[in-house]
Amino acid sequence: MNKFVRFRKFLMKYDLLIGILIVFFIYLIPRIILGEDSFVTIHDNLDSEITWRTVLIDSDQVFKTGTFIEQIMNGIPRDFMVSGYNFVLWLYILFNPFVAYVINEILIHIIAFIGMYFLLRIHIFRNKKYNIIIFGISLCFSLLPFYSIYGLSIAGQPLLFYAFCNILRNKNKIVSYLIIIIFPFYSYLVLVGVFIIISLIAVFLYDVLKNKKVNKYFILGLLLLIFFYLLVEYNIVKSMIIEDNLISHRVDRNIAYFSGISTKAFGFGTVLYRTFLNLIDSHHHRASLHRPIFILWFITLIILLINTARGKIQKDKIVMLIFIVFLILFLSFCSVFFYWKGFNVLKENISFLKTFDLRRIDWLLPFLWYILFAFLLSYYIKFKSGKIIVTVFIIGQLFYIFGTNERMFNELVINHKIIFNKLTNEKNEIITYKEFFSEKLFYEINDFIGRPQNEYRVVSLGIHPSIAQYNGFYTLDSYQNNYLLDYKDKFRKVIEKELGKSQAGKRWFDEWGNRCYFFSSELKPRLSEISPWSVFFENIKEKENKIHNLEINSQVLKELGGKYIFSTYEILNTRENDLELLNIFEREDSPWRIYLYKVV
Repeated sequence: MNKFVRFRKFLMKYDLLIGILIVFFIYLIPRIILGEDSFVTIHDNLDSEITWRTVLIDSDQVFKTGTFIEQIMNGIPRDFMVSGYNFVLWLYILFNPFVAYVINEILIHIIAFIGMYFLLRIHIFRNKKYNIIIFGISLCFSLLPFYSIYGLSIAGQPLLFYAFCNILRNKNKIVSYLIIIIFPFYSYLVLVGVFIIISLIAVFLYDVLKNKKVNKYFILGLLLLIFFYLLVEYNIVKSMIIEDNLISHRVDRNIAYFSGISTKAFGFGTVLYRTFLNLIDSHHHRASLHRPIFILWFITLIILLINTARGKIQKDKIVMLIFIVFLILFLSFCSVFFYWKGFNVLKENISFLKTFDLRRIDWLLPFLWYILFAFLLSYYIKFKSGKIIVTVFIIGQLFYIFGTNERMFNELVINHKIIFNKLTNEKNEIITYKEFFSEKLFYEINDFIGRPQNEYRVVSLGIHPSIAQYNGFYTLDSYQNNYLLDYKDKFRKVIEKELGKSQAGKRWFDEWGNRCYFFSSELKPRLSEISPWSVFFENIKEKENKIHNLEINSQVLKELGGKYIFSTYEILNTRENDLELLNIFEREDSPWRIYLYKVV
């Protein structure tokens, strides 16, 4: 018994260090075992963000402005790409892309644990009896499947709010200001920074109303956050202030496209329905995996209402639980409201509302869900067997985190599955980091072409253009959040006839257009109406991939500099499209079979 007591005291004393080590090894071990044979999220990651950084670094224009990155789309404006002052980019400068990805992944999960730990311990639960809640919530939050490429945009929110809480209480101001200054370098203004600033302004106003005085230290912290965000995101500030005739394709987007899987925009009833759906589900970009938390909230609220009806007044707890969920609902409503057809009139006439994605206000939700979880557990810790109950709830949430969202985005879960498949000699059907980019395969293609890569342009059919870009090829097609509208119009002429054959593809390109991809309507059997990009996960060489009647404007393709097509599909009517099959490339260590076509 004495040994058990000593062990428990040891855990309580070093729980922060233990938590950091748990998170560290949980994320490090699969990467050590598998290396580049591990899974890395493809959507909005390998197909874009990672390659953007490698291309930018290779261009030697990291800190330049007003220039063009020639490797993409015949010259994409440098100012349209990620800031040179972002910490994630610095990791890619210092290390090779995979190592940089792993270091960043481990860092953001550890910081998520530390931030939540200090926020709960210093500002919410200062009694030792809450230790298990502090540790458990911090661990759960830190193990969420964050998009690590976005840095601390979500994972660092608890640490940032910890810093501002310190300032409100006149504690650790120097450390707090350092956290505030660093945060903009490791997060993104357009993803979540704007909404964090708005939230902090709301906190400031509440504090003024409550204490009847202005906290000048809080104002300083807020000004520092805004100043350094503007400094880091200099390219965005420049594009907003200086008229340089670089018109983004985003101004041509049809906002109604985002209003659902049909061509009709949301009615207000659908807005309300989707708002309440957010109580049980979360988007993969800001996955909170909170369904058990919502169920626990619902059960706890019923218990509290029953107890209050019996004379055991617990109104303070009821108000707190209802307020946090109301805040979650409000943010969810604001996010979905962006889709409402009645709001489209404003968006079409106010360029800022059209180009800036207001939906991202729900990037604040994962943080709020786990604060709610902490308050829920604080109710049960006071029961006779409270620690056991709380432990069960925490373990249950951990099982849910590890057991869901596996299909495409939870890298930790998928990598453990890959390890299990290796141990049991089962075939691995998941495309790994190494397989996705298939550097040796594309080295063979480059060697076969035998010309400097900057002398010609390529397009890809059936695979993401990021693969060719990562391997040094200059591409006419790309996935970009921001590129020139004039270029989109030119590229459209190449695939105009194919877009005319597919309503889904036409809407995908014309009304959204971020994926400026070389397109064939015959990909349609695996297209969904709202997400045609999903086809690019499936064109592995084991499948019979043929295109029977491709119709492209090869003359425009040549005018843009297009010389070669990398296709995972065999094109059967090459003569009609002025194409010549030069060779077929495949390797045992690559999932792709590449048909190399020359534009003649």
